[in-house]
This record gives sequence, C-alpha cells and structure tokens, in this order.
Amino acid sequence: MSFIKTPNLPQNNVTKLICGNLVKPYESELNKLGAEVVYGDDNAVFDTPLKSHADLFVNYIGDGKIILDASQKGLKNKLEELGFTAISAFERVENTYPSDCRLNCVITNDIIICNKALTDKSVLDFAVEKALKLINVKQGYCKCSVLPVNGSAFITDDEGIYKALKAEKLDALYVEKGSVALKGYSYGFIGGCAGKIANDIIAFCGNIRLHKSYEDIKSFIKNYGIEAVSLSDGELSDVGSLIPIIEK
Repeated sequence: MSFIKTPNLPQNNVTKLICGNLVKPYESELNKLGAEVVYGDDNAVFDTPLKSHADLFVNYIGDGKIILDASQKGLKNKLEELGFTAISAFERVENTYPSDCRLNCVITNDIIICNKALTDKSVLDFAVEKALKLINVKQGYCKCSVLPVNGSAFITDDEGIYKALKAEKLDALYVEKGSVALKGYSYGFIGGCAGKIANDIIAFCGNIRLHKSYEDIKSFIKNYGIEAVSLSDGELSDVGSLIPIIEK
C-alpha cells in the first residue's frame, strides 16, 4: 500500500478514499471494489447537505500530504494515524460564497485549476512550491465542476472552465448540467458525484447511464482506456467527490 502520488489520479487500485457521509449509500459497492472510506467530519456551520461535502473541506495535494479545514479534527487524527501529513488551511471555510470554496480546486501532476482570488493561501503556496501551472477561472467550485480523467484530460459541466482548459490545449469534454442530483438545490455537479478508484476506473455515485451526456462521457474516457463504474442503479448524486488517497 502507498500514498497516491498525484492528486485525483491513482496509478493502481485505490484502497482508501476520503468522502463525506453522503457516500454511505454507495459504501458497500466501493468496498466490493476494494476501496475503504475514510470519513470526513460534517461541518456544523454548513447547511445540509453541504456540511458533508468533503471536497469543500479537504484537498489532497499528493505524496501523503493533505490540506484540511479547521472543522476536520476527527479526520486529521485518522489521517495522521495512517501516516499522512495534515496541513491546516490558512482561513476557515465558511457557509457563504465565496468563503465556502477556498479549498475546492483541482490539482494534478503539473496544473492547478482554481479561482486564484478565492483559493486559500495554503493551496497557492503549494502550487508555487511545486511550480504548478495555474489555470485561473471564474468558477469558485472547481473541484465540484471538474472530473479529472488524467493529467491532461478533464470532464466539466462549467462552460468557463471548459474554455480555459481548451485554451491551454488540454483535452476537455463539456457536459450539460441537470443529470446530477443535490438535495436542496436545482442540480449537483459532475466532479462531485465521482472519482477515480483505479488508473482505469472512474466510479460514479449513481448510474452514469442516466446522465444526458452518457454516450459522450463513455466515448471520452474510453479514449484513455478508462471504464465507468456505476455504484447504484439510481440517479447520480453529488456527494462531495470521491477523493483517493491510498493505492495498492
């Protein structure tokens, strides 16, 4: 077992991933696939269901290092017991936009996708340290809105992010919103309902075949030798992302 080197992009089968409590309906299927859930803490100051969205309070930056909001005390203890280095965010995530998306950005091996003006200093400092190429976008909820396929290919339901990725000569698929549910809201987001659980598998919370853009998604990921796995037969649900942290 080893720490996943590149955030969001495991090279082998994932054995542990971070999720919020909304993933519980899908936990047994994840377990069957060899992935154990390490639960983040609900943030009591947030409205339901966002209080359980791990991607608002956690950003795994790779190589066993993870940036955590102050609300994640229980998770911090669990991760340190597993040997992770937990880094405290500079500012606390709050239940108002844009203070709720300080950690909600996408990091891969050499890029970071974020709204620079809204992103926590801890994340930006890491990006500078690692000389990551910063793709600055208007959308604050970047991790919610982006599903990494590999280091240069992404699926997004945000048009601005799509245009920014294409401008950088990255491969991107734009999909329509409305196929992912998020209780209390008109819709959820493609990044928030999924995550890679192996180099060649993306798991979806719900049935990916019910997405309006299913055929496009299937074709896009197939180009990279990746299979879509549905964790249930029901509608897709934004659970706050599946965040892989340990692999075989």
